[in-house]
Amino acid sequence: MTLIVGAIDTRTGAVHLAGDTKVTWDNNPTNSRKIYKHPALKIIRLSDDLAVGYAGAGPDTLAREIAKLSGIGSEAVLAGLQAIGGATFIVAARSPARLWMVRDGEWAEMTNQGLVIAGDDEEFDESTVFDVVRSRYDDRPDDDAGSRLMSTMQHVIQLVRPSSIGGLLVMISASEERGFHYEATPSTNFEAIYPGEVVERPMRLHTLPGTGETPGAVAFWIENAGVGHLFRDGEPDVRREMKVATAEQFAAQARESFGQSLLVPTEDALTAFLRQIVG
Repeated sequence: MTLIVGAIDTRTGAVHLAGDTKVTWDNNPTNSRKIYKHPALKIIRLSDDLAVGYAGAGPDTLAREIAKLSGIGSEAVLAGLQAIGGATFIVAARSPARLWMVRDGEWAEMTNQGLVIAGDDEEFDESTVFDVVRSRYDDRPDDDAGSRLMSTMQHVIQLVRPSSIGGLLVMISASEERGFHYEATPSTNFEAIYPGEVVERPMRLHTLPGTGETPGAVAFWIENAGVGHLFRDGEPDVRREMKVATAEQFAAQARESFGQSLLVPTEDALTAFLRQIVG
């Protein structure tokens, strides 16, 4: 399954969608453990004004069907999603910030809730995934919604680690002034092993956003393994694996081989600190 969360910042008018990348295979636990080998893009940019997150079986098919809705208005997107079975969708719009949930052929606006969650509400430790998300998000009420959502999702994906949720964090944001864009969301997993090869711990994971003429592109870079996965702008269902030594080389190959521009951000303070103390 998966975890998709939408959030609105009532103070600034910004809106955010975030999700994990794990694919759970029915009756195939081996493939289900390959969370870094076969990631899925579950947060999809449709335009400057609209983005969609999905939770359901068959991620390639769902991503492909959602991509067909690019370039149309919110009402048409909602109608299109109603016709897609087997999934729950969260739709985010900007200017003004709005959130909708589409499920079982019906849609409902959820803007007034401020925080909207879809996916597998797995039970553990006398709680559920959704309870943990709400509790963690509410722990930092004075921070902006984007920071709260990023921290919450990293906590659930990398520390709580429910069985059906994992991989990397993908987050997309928009404001009154700026259209939807993927966020650079570095994270660290202290107990990760890349399938097929032992790597040093901790594993450092990076989401590289599309930029320039390809804002719908996004890539996942697994630093320790020297492997990245690219999703081209407009093709959220097609994953291209590339093996190169650095994120900068990965971005260069994405540009030269596939015409996609990626942002490689400078290292954040937390990652730099962890690198110093644990190597």
